Amino acid sequence: MLRGVPSVFPFIIPHLIDPFFVSLEPNTKSGLKKKSVVDCFQIRAVSQNRFAEKIGELSDHEIDRIKSSIALILDIEPIHCEE
Repeated sequence: MLRGVPSVFPFIIPHLIDPFFVSLEPNTKSGLKKKSVVDCFQIRAVSQNRFAEKIGELSDHEIDRIKSSIALILDIEPIHCEE
């Protein structure tokens, strides 16, 4: 899940702490300039044609944390979020 597929993760204000929100620290790989939070309730599939440019990518650890949050929302085991 998520590898090789453009994904959009809505970001929210970082003071919200909840198992459905995944906190991300800024770094050069992700392209994030400030601390951000992924709202896993708001993930959407988006056509590749809508992307103008790539600003970064998440680490495997960050992707795993997002998968765990999605699995919690869907009430499934995280293993079912694998490719």
